[in-house]
Amino acid sequence: MRVAAPSSDSIGSLARSGLPWSSLRFFSQYLFRVLSAAVLARLLTPTDYGVFGMAAVVIAFLHTFADAGLGLATVQRKDLSETQVHNLFWFNLSAGLLLWLGCALAAPQVSRFFRNEELLSLLPVLGIGFLMSGIAVQPAALMRRQLQIRDLAIIDLSSEIVGYAVAICMAVMGFGFWALAGHSLVSGGARTLMLLFKTGYRPKMPSRDSGTRDLVRFGGYLGAFAIVNYFARNLDNVLIGRVLGAEELGFYTRAYFLMTLPTLMVTSPFAEVMIPSLSALKDDHPRFSRAYRKAVAVVALLAFPVALGLIVTANGTVRLVFGENWLPVAALLQFLGVAAAVQPVVSTSGWLIVALGRGREMFLVGLMISGVIVTSFVIGIRWGAVGVAGAYGVASLVVAIPALWIAHRVAAMSFMASLRAIAPFACAAVCMAVIVEGAGRCAAGLGFGWLSIFAFQVGLGVLVYGMLVLLISRNTFREAIEFARQILDRRESEKTTE
Repeated sequence: MRVAAPSSDSIGSLARSGLPWSSLRFFSQYLFRVLSAAVLARLLTPTDYGVFGMAAVVIAFLHTFADAGLGLATVQRKDLSETQVHNLFWFNLSAGLLLWLGCALAAPQVSRFFRNEELLSLLPVLGIGFLMSGIAVQPAALMRRQLQIRDLAIIDLSSEIVGYAVAICMAVMGFGFWALAGHSLVSGGARTLMLLFKTGYRPKMPSRDSGTRDLVRFGGYLGAFAIVNYFARNLDNVLIGRVLGAEELGFYTRAYFLMTLPTLMVTSPFAEVMIPSLSALKDDHPRFSRAYRKAVAVVALLAFPVALGLIVTANGTVRLVFGENWLPVAALLQFLGVAAAVQPVVSTSGWLIVALGRGREMFLVGLMISGVIVTSFVIGIRWGAVGVAGAYGVASLVVAIPALWIAHRVAAMSFMASLRAIAPFACAAVCMAVIVEGAGRCAAGLGFGWLSIFAFQVGLGVLVYGMLVLLISRNTFREAIEFARQILDRRESEKTTE
């Protein structure tokens, strides 16, 4: 078991070699999720998704305590000992056991709150996942610390495939919402076993004299951030499930699933590489700043057109993925698409704060963001699920600039310089969306079918956005291409060496 962080000289090459695998991992995961969702949506009902969504609200809340921020504490810490890792492992395992117990004890109260008796049996079963995740936290964190991104990608993809195969089989056999629970438990169990096998991690008994307290304190702030962030991410589900019922929640969860596409495909792969990379570069401020700005520019380049594309092709996307019976999802997706455009860039503020070990500031930023978004949910529920989705989009826009500005202030970086790096892509994406929307309306007026209109809009959007980026921000686009070329060159040299 290796616990030492990579040297600063090797960070660049490790990041370049790891990013393609990280991107492949998240892209493939989302592709599998979309394909399996397309299959499961035709085997399950909105009520099935709604019942599971009710349970998922509770699981997501308890999950904020499972990691307790100690996974990122392991990744971020410059000097780390094996004893500290063992201590953190036992802390995570104990938390997992307690949360499993808490899940079982909370089931009757949750069932009464949502007025759904099926939660009585579903919640205790899903709680088993806390035990598995508690075991997996530190082995996964050690691999991220070493930037072993390829191995992590293979493990995560393999476990997802196994989980979705089980879920589809269970759905075909008529298990209803239990098929979704089957995916959660099987994929989690497979991931835990593969992580233990790959890392060879074997925990030893905890020790008092190890300097673990600072790690727990840093993790505590991140854990507190996760708790306040929970309400921003899940209160919408609670309100819709309680006020509007399981079917309406089922529609909303499918719209939210599609809304996460830009984050999962763009930001998540970068976060896996950038947090350990920036942590290693935090003593070299110029390199730290350049690395962040280059990464956030690429995030904007890719995330903005995907998010706005979802807004203008919402009807076609929903028909293609879920089928005609799920058309109410389209209106929700159009409002949630606003949040989808903003969140990938805003989430990069966390890279800066976590890399610098500023857990307290991370908590305060999360408190500010969550306060605004939670307030918007309470206001929006008056107009149903569409009102909640619209309020979410507006609130995401409101918190974007303050969150990024605070993170740049913490990192002693120029906020305007980063804003200039991403602004051209925002302009290009908005122009692209307007053109594609107008073209889609014209095609509909001429009597074309929805599938033809969808394919036309996607192709036109790619063409228009590419041309606009070249016209508006040729230099930034060249830097992004050079960044990609460096990655490919690195992969080619590795193949030659092998």
